[in-house]
Amino acid sequence: MVSLPLATTTVTIRRPEGGDDPYEADRGSLVVRGRRAHIGSPHGSETIVGGSKEVVDAVLRLDPSPCLTHRDLVTDDGTGECWSVVWVRQRQGLGLDHQAVGLRAVKGGADG
Repeated sequence: MVSLPLATTTVTIRRPEGGDDPYEADRGSLVVRGRRAHIGSPHGSETIVGGSKEVVDAVLRLDPSPCLTHRDLVTDDGTGECWSVVWVRQRQGLGLDHQAVGLRAVKGGADG
């Protein structure tokens, strides 16, 4: 397996096992821990209407295996930040095969 050439952190990936009930705690099963990765291109927005809500999107790059799904949860081992996977694309070529994964982190909530 080719290793990601630029890794700035490691990540832990969990896959929820239960349904989509937001009131049921589901830490999920461990997919991988300590995988070399890079989280970059962060951008986001903040809404302050009847509350405070912050939404940040980023792109995760890591080795092609294990293949992530849109239900996976990613934790940056360096910062402790938790992210939800939004999309996954396999990238191939020039010996630099990897996954590009869209991440989203949401904090707070707005009622307006």
